[in-house]
Amino acid sequence: MTTFLPPSARVETRRTAPQQPALDAASLIKTLQQQVMLYERLEGLAVHQQRFIAAGEGESLLDLLAHRQRLIEEIQDVQRVLDADASRWPQLNESLSEYERETIVAAAQRIGELNAQIIAQDEIDRAALSDVRGRFSDELRKLKQGGAAAKAYDSASGATNPRSPLTAAKQGRFTDQQG
Repeated sequence: MTTFLPPSARVETRRTAPQQPALDAASLIKTLQQQVMLYERLEGLAVHQQRFIAAGEGESLLDLLAHRQRLIEEIQDVQRVLDADASRWPQLNESLSEYERETIVAAAQRIGELNAQIIAQDEIDRAALSDVRGRFSDELRKLKQGGAAAKAYDSASGATNPRSPLTAAKQGRFTDQQG
C-alpha cells in the first residue's frame, strides 16, 4: 500500500552544506556585547558565592554553582560562534570604521578584565572552601574520637559486657529466687 503525502509534508532527502552567515561588524559587536553581559553576570555571582562559602550555606552555594554552570555554558556557546568566524576577522578588520574597531577592542578588553577578576575570585573561594573542608574534617574526626572514647568508657565500665553485673542488672536478669 502506498501512502500519498501532500507536497508540504514531504521531507527533502537531499543534503546541503550549512551556510555560514556573512560576518559583519554589527553582528560581531552584538556577539561581543552579549559575551560581556554574560561575563558581568558571572562576575556578579562571585559576591554571592563568597558570602555563601563564608556563611556555610551549602544548599545556596550549590544552587548558585548550578546557575553559574549555565552561564559558563552560554559563554562557551557564544565563544563557539566567535571561533567559527575567526578566520574571517582579518577581512572584517580592514572594513571596520574607527568607531567599530574601538568598540570591538573595548569589548575584548572588558572580557579579558572580567575573566581575570573571575579567576582571581575563584582562587580565593577555592582556598576558602579548602579551609572549610579542613575544619569540617577536623570536626568529624573529633566526633569519631569522642564516640570511640564513649564506647571505650562504656566497655571499661562494663556497660556493654554481657557478662557484667551492670549489664545484667539493666536487662533485669537478676531477680530474687522468689520473684
